[in-house]
Amino acid sequence: MIIKKKITVSINEDSILSLTLLSNELEICWYLDNDIQKCAYRRNGSDWIQFLAEDSCYRDSYGAELYDNLFGYSGFFIKAPRGAAYYAHDYYYFDLISSALYPRTLTNGSL
Repeated sequence: MIIKKKITVSINEDSILSLTLLSNELEICWYLDNDIQKCAYRRNGSDWIQFLAEDSCYRDSYGAELYDNLFGYSGFFIKAPRGAAYYAHDYYYFDLISSALYPRTLTNGSL
């Protein structure tokens, strides 16, 4: 489920499933909150902002990577397990909303 509003969250270090530093200014964190996997980002060490939540039985193999010039956009994709042998890759780019950058879905799918 993609979150439609800005949700600032506090992440307990013990709940982190995956923490990825994508650049000098962007971090992506998968974490567990009441048995729900959630994904948040922060830029330049600011507050964590949740942008995705999903209910899954998997607890590992989450991640994130940068991409460049896909359909004319650059951004990041998140990786989430969807079975024993495949992952979903959801692609995001940052869009300016109310003077703040917010991730927008470019495309998603399973590999």
